[in-house]
Amino acid sequence: MENEPYKQKYLDVRRKNTLRKALRLQNIFKELFLHKTEKEMLHMLCQCGHYHYQQKGTPLSEDAGIMYEYLLTHNYNPYTVYKWFLIFLTDKAIQEEIENNNLSQSKAKRVMVTRRKHEEISRSWKFMEESRKTVMELLAYE
Repeated sequence: MENEPYKQKYLDVRRKNTLRKALRLQNIFKELFLHKTEKEMLHMLCQCGHYHYQQKGTPLSEDAGIMYEYLLTHNYNPYTVYKWFLIFLTDKAIQEEIENNNLSQSKAKRVMVTRRKHEEISRSWKFMEESRKTVMELLAYE
């Protein structure tokens, strides 16, 4: 098809623009909220996203309200921006894969969830091994 190269080029530009927008917003929020860490800003974005879709009945904090107003006045969907910021929490390798159009955002999310589960399983396994070792030492001591 002759539209395929155009579609691919459009998707490339769109993904790179999305990451640039997210980076620009991240820098703006760092300037606006100097006293907040990245985790706190991500939490505020999460509040804004849920507030935008009325999923939570709790009112926004003062800083989250400022962030929410900024996003709406500049025509950003708060929940979409929240998802963009979640990408920044991923590894640099995954970010590069997204930029190079080798990995979609939804697939990147699945990869991160799988990695987190594997890490949790390995931690649990190590804990079990340490527990067994301790119990065996206690039984041998008696």
